[in-house]
Amino acid sequence: MKCKLCETKDAYRGTGLCYPCSELRLAIATDPGLAAKILRSLSPPVADKAKSEGWYGVDLDGTLAHYDGWKGIDHIGEPIPRMAERVCRWLIEGKQVRIVTARVCPNQDGRVLEVVRYWIDAWCLKHFGQTLPVTNEKDFGMIELWDDRCVQVIPNLGIRADGGDRETDPGAGRQAQEAHHQGEVDADGQGAAEVPEDAG
Repeated sequence: MKCKLCETKDAYRGTGLCYPCSELRLAIATDPGLAAKILRSLSPPVADKAKSEGWYGVDLDGTLAHYDGWKGIDHIGEPIPRMAERVCRWLIEGKQVRIVTARVCPNQDGRVLEVVRYWIDAWCLKHFGQTLPVTNEKDFGMIELWDDRCVQVIPNLGIRADGGDRETDPGAGRQAQEAHHQGEVDADGQGAAEVPEDAG
């Protein structure tokens, strides 16, 4: 049985993870320096990542990093373990991951933006062993966007994919179900923000 995180090495029974990935999971929560070191050993070279098509966007505050209120541009919370592990898995698989955050919105002084990017880069280096591209906008290459504020809608229908329209629009649930059965819901979340299956 292959490791459920890196999907390349043999996994131990019981954990479903190989030794490096089990160490990585533990280190994400306890030792960022070790986590970064392990991730560097598991991740393909940057040049290989560049060959992959498209990219995965991850919001920073409240999605990838714990957020309990603004505390300044030099403060970024600790990684949220489940999301950090997901990002690690994408990086190990050679997928491109970008930080999508309003922290780098363009209506700021250029010198402030440089400082903001410095702190985000430093945070990524500490926890992932590498910097990740940082943006505040989507482009046509975006495959998925993971964000605590997004609501996924069914393409071309304007209906919430999670069925949240049912209270205000009784027919929305039926339409969502029909669209799903007809294959109109994009399984990869392309064109809309993904609602994670494990979201509580």
